[in-house]
Amino acid sequence: MLEIAAIAGSVVMRFLVPFLTKGAAGFSDELQKQTSKVAADKVVEASSGLWDRIKGAFTSHDDAQALDLFQKNPQQWKQGIEQMLVSQMERDEKFREDLNALLQQPTADGSTVYNVTGKIVGFIDARGATISGGEMTGVKVEGAAADGPRESRSP
Repeated sequence: MLEIAAIAGSVVMRFLVPFLTKGAAGFSDELQKQTSKVAADKVVEASSGLWDRIKGAFTSHDDAQALDLFQKNPQQWKQGIEQMLVSQMERDEKFREDLNALLQQPTADGSTVYNVTGKIVGFIDARGATISGGEMTGVKVEGAAADGPRESRSP
């Protein structure tokens, strides 16, 4: 399982901010400049699932207000929402497990693909990898190259 801060940071910065800023179609179009439509659609689907799960976890009036402000202006409110996620994950292990699961995709061979994305969208084969403190070692990355998109490959 990823660390709490890594989960919160990835959820907010790599999924929710672009998803809420551009909308599902705009986010998908942007991602398709870097990767395949299939990969882009999976990231958008994960973003939608994350947003739905988060809205379901924060039901108080104040929390709902904070989420509403974040939805209207993700760039301005991203740090506050990230802190809300960290606090909630520290209190609620089920919530943490749910977010972590939404950041992962099981593959046909039983390995796990983490959807922790940066500027380059791709899939990370994390078998045997160490993920700690925002650093990953021993990973195999497939997806877009730094100099442009790659063709999608079928397994």
